[in-house]
Amino acid sequence: MEDDRTSGSIPGNAMHLHRYELHKRFADRLRRTPGIDEVRAEPSALRPTTILARVDGAEFGSCPNGDLEIEWRPRDDEYDQFRIQFTPAHGRWSCGWHQDRTHEELGPAHVQLDHRERSSPHRGAARFEDGVPMAVLEACLEALREHGTDPERLLESTE
Repeated sequence: MEDDRTSGSIPGNAMHLHRYELHKRFADRLRRTPGIDEVRAEPSALRPTTILARVDGAEFGSCPNGDLEIEWRPRDDEYDQFRIQFTPAHGRWSCGWHQDRTHEELGPAHVQLDHRERSSPHRGAARFEDGVPMAVLEACLEALREHGTDPERLLESTE
């Protein structure tokens, strides 16, 4: 039997941090990352639902300058819901890793590429070696660092 932590599903009934603590850890991790700055919590640091950050591609890796948005919702049911979205400053495309109930035919998590020159988004299954929230963030940051200039490679990075 496949362990949910390696299948791409992040179980909601596993031991999870309170949303505040989880978002605080995400923000702390991003603040320690070269090439990521202007990290802030929305709507506030005391009630974070989203972490926003600016990416300096020249310092971060092979990635254009852009914005990173992280939203994680711990759940008590089957799995947590999350969205880790990167939008380059040039605005021609954006790429994100999502776990929600919108494209269950791809599995619990999917990666999605929206491109200005395409009429519809391109999606693929996303699988993470470790389903712990910080490990998922690390996998997405690594994909951006390595493939951020090539949106098609980003799409394949966690499939």
